[in-house]
Order: sequence, then C-alpha cells, then structure tokens
Amino acid sequence: MIDVSAIVNVPLTNIVRFTLVGLLGLVTDFSIFNVLLSYSIPPGAAHIMSFFAATIVNYLNVRWSFVKRDGSSFTMGTPQYMAFLIVALLALFLRGGTLAMLIELWKWKAGGAILVAIGATALVNYLGSAFFVFPQEGNGFHRDMWWRVLATGIVMYMLALRMVYLGMPELIPEEAYYWNYAQHLDIGYLDHPPMVAWIIWLATSTLGNTEFAVRIGAFLCWLVVAIFSFRMTYNIFDKSTAFRALILIAVLPFFFGTGLIMTPDAPLVACWAGTLYFLERALVGERRLAWWGAGVCIGLGMLSKYTITLLVPATLLFLLVDQRSRHWLLKPEPYVALLVALLLFLPVIVWNANHEWASFVFQGPRRWEGSLEFSLPDLMGQVLLWLTPTGILTVVLAILPKRTEKEDRDRKLKETFMSHGDTKDKMNRSRRFALIFSLLPLLVFFLFSLGREVKLNWTGPLWLAMVPLIASYMTPALQHKRLALLFQRSWLATIVTSMLLYGAFLHYLVLGIPSLPYPENFSFLCWKELGQKIEAVEDEIEGGTGVEPLVVGMDKYAIASQLAFYRTRAGKPKEQFEKEGILNTTSYHLFGGESLMYRYWFPEKERERSNIILVSKKLSDLKNAHLFSQIRNMGKIQEIVIKRNGMPVGRYYYSLVGA
Repeated sequence: MIDVSAIVNVPLTNIVRFTLVGLLGLVTDFSIFNVLLSYSIPPGAAHIMSFFAATIVNYLNVRWSFVKRDGSSFTMGTPQYMAFLIVALLALFLRGGTLAMLIELWKWKAGGAILVAIGATALVNYLGSAFFVFPQEGNGFHRDMWWRVLATGIVMYMLALRMVYLGMPELIPEEAYYWNYAQHLDIGYLDHPPMVAWIIWLATSTLGNTEFAVRIGAFLCWLVVAIFSFRMTYNIFDKSTAFRALILIAVLPFFFGTGLIMTPDAPLVACWAGTLYFLERALVGERRLAWWGAGVCIGLGMLSKYTITLLVPATLLFLLVDQRSRHWLLKPEPYVALLVALLLFLPVIVWNANHEWASFVFQGPRRWEGSLEFSLPDLMGQVLLWLTPTGILTVVLAILPKRTEKEDRDRKLKETFMSHGDTKDKMNRSRRFALIFSLLPLLVFFLFSLGREVKLNWTGPLWLAMVPLIASYMTPALQHKRLALLFQRSWLATIVTSMLLYGAFLHYLVLGIPSLPYPENFSFLCWKELGQKIEAVEDEIEGGTGVEPLVVGMDKYAIASQLAFYRTRAGKPKEQFEKEGILNTTSYHLFGGESLMYRYWFPEKERERSNIILVSKKLSDLKNAHLFSQIRNMGKIQEIVIKRNGMPVGRYYYSLVGA
C-alpha cells in the first residue's frame, strides 16, 4: 500500500499559506468572471480569462506558499515553471467540465456555478503544487513510491475528467445507433452482438435518455478493465508495477476512449481484461477454478464483440508451447470453460438461426467481399496511435531477450515462497503469456491487412496482454543510467502530453477555446440543434396534414440514429417522443441504400407513407436520378445551417416527398 504518512507529510505552514493565496485567487477569479459575464462574454471564454488572471496572482505568491522544512524558499527554475503550468492547465480543463455540467445539466446560474468549479479544482492545484511542483525532501518517495503517488493522482484526475464531461458532448453517430439498438431490444443484431444494447437499455431505463446515461456503461466498463489489469500485473510482478499499469490504462488513447464513448468496444475490453486475468491465473498461476472465470468472461465478451474469440487460438498455442501448461489439455477445465462460453453465447446463435445467419455472414464472409485493399500502413498507424511512440519502444525493449540482469529480475519479481529458479521460470512464462496473447491476434490482423481494410478499433484490446510487461519496463534498470533516465522521462512526457490533449479536446468540444473557432462540417456539435429543427418541421407538416411524417436519414445510419435520439430534445413528453422519435425515424434502405439494422426495424412497405421527410448532409443525395425514380411530388429542397459563435459548423438539407 501507499505510505499515506509520507504523502501527507507536508508542513502545516504550507497548507495555511496556500489557503490564503487560494482565497486571494478565488476573489480575483470570481470577480473577473462575473465582470466578463456582465459584458456578455460566454461562460467558456470568461472562465478561461478569469482563471489565468487568478493563476498569475497565485503564481506571484506561490513561492511564499511553499517553503522547505528548514524555512528556505524553493528555487523557481525552468522545471518548476513547466510543472506549475501543466498543473494549472489540468485544473483549467477539469473546472471547465465542472462549470459546463453545472450550467447545462444542472441548470445553475453561471455566477454561482463558477464558485463550485473553482472549489472542485482547488485540490488539483494544491496536490499538484505540493507533490510535483514543490515536493518536500524527506517524504520517502523512492522511485517505486513516487510512481504509486503519480499513478494515484493520474487515475483520480482522469476519473474526474471523464465524469464531468461524460454527459456533455453530443453523442457520436455510433453511440446514437447503439442507443437505437436499445430501443429495439433483442438477443442479436446484424453487425454486433447485443451486450452494448443491454447495457444502454439498463442505464437509460434508470437514468433517462441522456448522453450521460448512454455513456455511463463505458465508464463502468473502464473501471472493470482497470481492476483486472491491476490484479494481473500485481500477480506477475509487484504492486508498484501494478500502479504503473493503471497509468497505462488511464492514459493510452484506446483505453481512454473506450472509457468515455459507449460502443461494443467498451464491454469487449472489460471482458478481454477479465479473460486475460483468469487465463493467467489458470495457465501461469495453476488455479483450476480460474478456468470458470475465463469461460464466463469470454462468453460475455462474445456477447459484446466477436473478436474476443482470438483469445481461444492464443490459449491453445500457449498450451502447446508452454511445457508446464500442457497437462491442461488432458483435463476437463479448459473444455468446461469453452462450454460455459458457448452457453452464454447461445442467444446470438439463436438470433442468427432465425435470421439466416446474417450476423455471422456480415462479420465473416462479407469481410472478404469487394476489391483487394492493402491496409498494412493503416494497421501500423493504429499501433502507433494506440501505444504511442514511447509505448512502441517499450514493447520492442520488452520483446528483445537482452535484459536479464540479475538485479533487475530481483527488483521486479516477487520472490516470496519461491526459489530464484522458480522466479526466473515464472517470469519467462509470464513473458511468453504476454507475447502470445498480444502478438498472435496482431498476426491475424497483419495477414488480414494484406488484402482487406483493418478497422481503427480492432487492434486496441490486444495490447491488454502487454500492459504488465510495458509497465515493468517503464523504469528500466539499464546499465547506462542516462539512458534509463531518458526512457523514464519519455514516459512522463507521454503521460503529461496525453492528459493535456484529452482535457484540451474535451474543453474545446464543450466550451470552446477563445481564438480557436470550430471548423466547418464539425459534426460533433450539430446533432442536437438539427434534431430540434427537423422536429419543428415535422410538427408543422403534421399540423397541416394531420398525418405523421416519416423522417428518413439519407446515409447508412448516422442521420437516422442521431435524429431519433435528439428529437427527445424538442420538449415533448416521453410517450410522444417514443412514438415520433423511435417509430418514425429510419434510414436509406427504403430507397435502395445500405442501413444496417434499420432494414429489420423498418420494412420497405414504410415507403408507402404519404409524407416522408428526407434529410441529408449532401445536397447531391437529394438530387440523384435513382432517388427520383422511386418518389413522386418532391418538394423544394431546404437548407439548415448549424452555427456556433456565429460561424457555420454544419449544413444539412431536407425535402418533403410523397412515396
């Protein structure tokens, strides 16, 4: 455990002085913010300006706030300046989300909300200054303890950042599409198994049809990933390495994204992490009951996304390669685990049997249809994105069998109740486990990329098996001390850069950043307003004709899914929304296009309705000859321009037609 006494061992004088400086900064912050509001400055811009004004005040007094135990002042060199700026920016991004949440979701007045936002981020400023800008000597922070403190701070910050922003950005099209899954609850779907729909249905049934409710499942799945990754790393190495694994799960791009955006990848990664944990316990730890856990996790994973089945051949390969594990081939436990997984997967099999095996065909033979496409460069780019350059270097270092210095092994491996020979064997087997369970799935995607497209999110989960090894190599005991220090600093730079980028992007998405306008066709900000405008058009048509129009999005699924969700924002009661939003919004298949599950939810006879509103992002989609051959009485094409801060961020077109 972390030595709490060491963490809190900060002079009382520092706490008192920091409080006084903080109060001065609060008065400055609050006053300037409200003055700017009185001049009609938007809250997002006003809070940034007032924050930096208060930060200048705090900075001018910060050396007085923190003194060493001997009473002397800290030296403010370049490292302290940079650390102070980083802590300030992290606090800014967190408080921006807090402010937006209080104003937009909780409907607070901006003048009062800023006080809570300031208070909510004061802890970030204090802890960041106390432990990373002006750390006290003698806190007992040896290298392992320092990483534990850093991991605790990073994970807590990232949890808070996700939580305050979770319900603020508009849903991306995929999230809205899976929300529509939940409105047509089933035991299977064309393009994915049903787990994502079940989770969204459970959350929205409890919390309502909000962005927060749609995404809270992803947040909880990330917690599951963090727990399993921590425990697996602790079993293989030690607690300090396990804390570094938590940092990786918190800041590596794929894992950050799956904990914020609700797609099938969120439950998939949670089940993948659980499967790896139990397989490691079964194969390396020789725990018989762990096979049951592996079976349950892989079964739930198959209900999430089919790619988790890649862990089955990886398990077989490990059993064949690892001599000490081969005895499991003659024991019932692995086969019972497979049976448990298949029983859990049975609903999807039943759905496919009743729908001409549509999902299996869609995810299997259909992937090989079409022209050849060499996507290996894309695959390499994915690896670079998900692992970062520092992570790739670490993986290479972990794979190369050069670092076998005795002192490094002794430092990293648990030796309790083991002889050194057993420890070395356990390390070799754990390393073999990580390599097989990450590189075999990667090999599959490598071969696939030689002739077909590899999707961006496919390769993300496979790096879970490498997380313990990467964590163990984040502080390498290399013979060249300068190289080891450079390697550690590279990881620190990667971690800090990732956190700042995530915070800046979320702040930009929700509150904007002064002097940085949104680009045109920035669809992240369009759907809510588009839903309101189309709902107003629909109400006008219905009021004039007495007939409920059918709204058709003229693309595969994005427009229809977003309109079905955001027509909830028209201020109508839930029962009316359920009729209009879900039952009267569909997609392009009615006019010969591809629309995934919408062709199951809305048969082609729906095209016979007397009034249909076509909505498209491209003007050409409403003018093509194929469309004209299927409709009659097409009305005038109207344009909807979505603006933010007076600048257009999206253009959409609609027309009323008769089928």
